[in-house]
Amino acid sequence: MSDMETEKEKKKRRKQLHRVLKTHPEFELTFDMQVGIRHILGMEQGGVKEDTLDAPPTIKDFEEVIKLDFPKDGSKNPPYTVPHSSRDFSFKTYAPKIFRKIRERFGIRSIPFITSVCGNFEYLSFKTNSKSGQFFFYSHDKRYMLKTMTGAECKLLMKILPS
Repeated sequence: MSDMETEKEKKKRRKQLHRVLKTHPEFELTFDMQVGIRHILGMEQGGVKEDTLDAPPTIKDFEEVIKLDFPKDGSKNPPYTVPHSSRDFSFKTYAPKIFRKIRERFGIRSIPFITSVCGNFEYLSFKTNSKSGQFFFYSHDKRYMLKTMTGAECKLLMKILPS
């Protein structure tokens, strides 16, 4: 019985959520993720014409990759990025129009999504036994789960996304 209790305790400890504060080892990663996500979704809000939302997706939409550099002092040339308190970093987003359509299909509106995922720079981390060693986070309000990905995982997702 005591072995079973120990296993339950271990499981419970793994499920505990930890606030990702400035002292957390993944704070810089989560800060960079939120700055990048906020910027990409903000671009989406300001740059997508309403009549294109109903258009069927194209192969180009599935293959689209946007890479942005975020210098600490902000960019001086388009696409402009804002100054921030982290180090210089790059951010890539894959198939942004497709993922927007997926969110819309499930009734996830852009502004509440941005607020949830990027609202207060505080993700919640938890331990996993992930084979890839990547990180899992919840948004501060626990509405969304986020996961970092290896290059191989990303390639696989992009390969199966059109189907």
